[in-house]
Amino acid sequence: MHNTLILRHLGEHNGEQHFTVIRQTDGKQSDPVTLTPPESVLVDGRPESNLVNDLGWYLEEYLNHPVGGYQELAERVLDKLRSWGESTFCRLFSAHVSEWDQTSDTDIDQRTLKITSNDPRILAWPWEVLRAPQGYLGLSCHIIRQLHQQPGALPLPASLPDDRINILLVIVRPSGNSNTRYHSLPRSLVDLAQQDKIPVHVDLLRPPTFSRLQQVLMESRGFYHIVHFDLHVDDAIDDDTGRRDTTSSTSPAPFKGKVIFESNQGSADRVSAERLVQLIAKQNIPIIVLNDCQSKPTGNRTNDATSSLAVALLKAGIRSVVVIGYNLWLNGAQQFALHFYQQLFATGDVTEAMHAGRKAIHALSGRDCLMGQTPLHDWLVPMLWQQDSLPLSFATSKSKPASTQPQVPQQARLVGDYGFIGRQQVIHALEHAMLHQPQAAILIHGMAGIGKSTLLRGFLEWLSTTHRLCSGLVWFNFDAIVSFDYLIDQLGEALLDSHNSAQPLEQKLEPLIEALQQHHYIIVWDNFESVTGFAGTQAAPLM
Repeated sequence: MHNTLILRHLGEHNGEQHFTVIRQTDGKQSDPVTLTPPESVLVDGRPESNLVNDLGWYLEEYLNHPVGGYQELAERVLDKLRSWGESTFCRLFSAHVSEWDQTSDTDIDQRTLKITSNDPRILAWPWEVLRAPQGYLGLSCHIIRQLHQQPGALPLPASLPDDRINILLVIVRPSGNSNTRYHSLPRSLVDLAQQDKIPVHVDLLRPPTFSRLQQVLMESRGFYHIVHFDLHVDDAIDDDTGRRDTTSSTSPAPFKGKVIFESNQGSADRVSAERLVQLIAKQNIPIIVLNDCQSKPTGNRTNDATSSLAVALLKAGIRSVVVIGYNLWLNGAQQFALHFYQQLFATGDVTEAMHAGRKAIHALSGRDCLMGQTPLHDWLVPMLWQQDSLPLSFATSKSKPASTQPQVPQQARLVGDYGFIGRQQVIHALEHAMLHQPQAAILIHGMAGIGKSTLLRGFLEWLSTTHRLCSGLVWFNFDAIVSFDYLIDQLGEALLDSHNSAQPLEQKLEPLIEALQQHHYIIVWDNFESVTGFAGTQAAPLM
């Protein structure tokens, strides 16, 4: 059983924030202490900034140029962050430092620290870097953020399945947003869901518009355990001044931020966070994963927007909110998602899953950047906001339901030892074209050997794992097709299961056209240039 300490925010008095520590087992409470807000801490040589802004720069932009003066600044930011964590821990636990010092690593791993406040700015402090004699609490303890005045969690829908975990993925990359990798974090979830023994079902919201989200959640009320958002949350901006809303130092204003979805044309659609919260609460989604991506970091970004949204969700009765308030670098994001969902599916416990994901990020030796592998202390980014847990341990005793997805032809399956790697921007462009362009055909063109077929196989594999193959997939390799009649016969056999090759062409086309009009198939014409041959060469047209 976990030994739980509650770090309670008592409010602000005379311009200072007051806190107390409560031991949950017996209610013993420490004397109130004041703590220095991290936004009041200055990094050496940075008089016009503060620790929070510089931490945002370190997490999102430092690896773009991890050399020279930038490397020195990163070290100063980390030194100041460590200093704040040590001094804050000593202020809070001054009477219990010896107790922490004598606690074994195993015992510490069973400790939970709950941060309670009604102020999202306080909850957004980097509490994970509180530093005991053994090290950072965020790497050894379970850290949970809660509202001090806890609202009751919404009752679970009676129809919520208990034979598998259902997850809805919402990945938003408006057209022109090419700076943030497509599905870099959710990819690990999709891959895990394909394993035979894990009873997990993952759907991808297509298209990623707010209206489509409303439709899907309304049509599937009581179906999804988790909605995983991979999009950007922005602070409220005054349309007249262009400046962000600010809150007074005494009472935070209600969150008026925006959540970026896509419009029907694929451009950015800024939806009020209030509308999103109301939708999620109305449809009673128990667990939200909120990955706040941003295409162009500002250099002084904070996670206040995602923190405010998390608080709004808790107030609405959502049980658990996992927040990733900064852009995680690719290999860090992949490790977090992999271990988070692995632990969640193994134990059914979001708290354990968060702890496993954070420790996995910390265990990485470095992050991939232009300078090779460079250390980055981004393990403190993921945060858990939780009013009440939803045990998902039933999944460990269930078998995976049989798939209803169409079979993928052998020609369309990935080859190679490592599968499909990278090219996410092109995958996003193909996904975007399928959703938004009026034409029925997409042409992938490029020099011979550049990897067009491999790209297509990677795209089709993504569609298959996210249940988008529709009525089926047919693959034709045109470097072995010399007859239009043969093509029609093969299409009829694949789509109609018919063998009418002896009939006239017109009679074969009629049922085929009807099937194509009534159902959504994906038909691949690989090596299609073989049909017409190559001008100026000896490669004659095959058809």
